Amino acid sequence: MNLSGQWQGFYSYPSRQRPVSFSATLTEAGSWLTGMTTETGTEGKARGRVLGATLQGRRTARSVTFLKLYADGFPAYDGVHYEGEVRADGTEIEGRWSIPGSWSESS
Repeated sequence: MNLSGQWQGFYSYPSRQRPVSFSATLTEAGSWLTGMTTETGTEGKARGRVLGATLQGRRTARSVTFLKLYADGFPAYDGVHYEGEVRADGTEIEGRWSIPGSWSESS
C-alpha cells in the first residue's frame, strides 16, 4: 500500500459547524508522507478564501500521523496535528485532528 496520489475528504469541527471539504495531494516515500491541501476558509478573514497548506508526517503500517501548516498564516488557522488509520483496502484514512490549546475532532 502506498498513499501517494490525489485524495478528497472532509473534516468536522467539535461544534455544529458544517464539515469542511478539502483536496489533498500526498507523496509517500518509505514511511514519510508529504503533501499539500486546499480548502475554503470558514473563519474570520479567511472565510470564503481558498487556503493552501503543507503536510508532513509518516505512516507506519496502517497508522498515519502528520502536521498540517497553513501557507498564509491566518491566526485562526494554526498548525493542525492529525492521527489516523488507513482502511485495510487503502482507500480511506479516518482519524482525529487537534490544534493544541484550541480544539479537536474526528475526520
